[in-house]
Amino acid sequence: MPSTGIVEILALMALEKPQTLPGKPKTVILDAGIFWKPGASPIITTLRYYNESGMIFDSKGGLFHVLTKVVPVKTNKTSDASKIEFASPIEYLLMGDIIHLISLPTLGPDMVYDPHASALFRASGPVDSVDPSVFAFTMNLIQWTSYASHGVFPLKIYIAADSKWKSNRVNALPKLQRVVTLTGTMPVLPNSAESKGDEFCITVTRDLEYVGWTSPNPPGPAPPSTYLYSCSHRSTNSTLSTSRPNPTPFRNWRSAVHATVAHFTPFTYLHNLFGPIWLSISPI
Repeated sequence: MPSTGIVEILALMALEKPQTLPGKPKTVILDAGIFWKPGASPIITTLRYYNESGMIFDSKGGLFHVLTKVVPVKTNKTSDASKIEFASPIEYLLMGDIIHLISLPTLGPDMVYDPHASALFRASGPVDSVDPSVFAFTMNLIQWTSYASHGVFPLKIYIAADSKWKSNRVNALPKLQRVVTLTGTMPVLPNSAESKGDEFCITVTRDLEYVGWTSPNPPGPAPPSTYLYSCSHRSTNSTLSTSRPNPTPFRNWRSAVHATVAHFTPFTYLHNLFGPIWLSISPI
């Protein structure tokens, strides 16, 4: 079941064939080639950019460092054809919006630069399923883009054999309903002989964080609660506190101590003068 999430790509991209929408001179539609894997042909994508700064795009193309949010074209047909009518008549794999970009200088003889460096896929959202047999889990994330207001991005995330969890990769797998954030690379394209499906396969080696649950009552045993018991006398302002993992035996401290102090002869006068000694129980 798709859930709200975030999918972003941080990569080197070749941006070319800029076109503006009628009546929206600052909205630029670009063809993008995402350098996603060393030695592989770039992923062809159509991106939309709000050109607030008035950046000039060369019609012949240029190289940029780009952060973008995207959704697959195949599983998210746009309802507004005018948004891509100026793009090249080619088959795009992805469509989306440019969040941030940095223009890179023209390569010179003294510059060492690899345009085929791996793209980074960043995702955040709830886990849909877990497959310990292949050390993987799936996420189906819904996010808004200019091309699809409820675009779905299917992901299958693998814990890499050379990851920091290589001694026990099963321990790195999140549980169902767990919300995670991760950064990884894509070793194969979807619908290829290796992937055999529409899912985008992402390999994680280090960056996998568990940030919460989709339900207030997550599956499995809840962590033990710690309670603080404070006993204070308002005449001396002294406090005695101790932490215990289980408050059950002490639920009646307040009434028991109140009754004992009120009827214990040496404290009768103080009780009548200053009131009862209250014992408060409050969770940390």
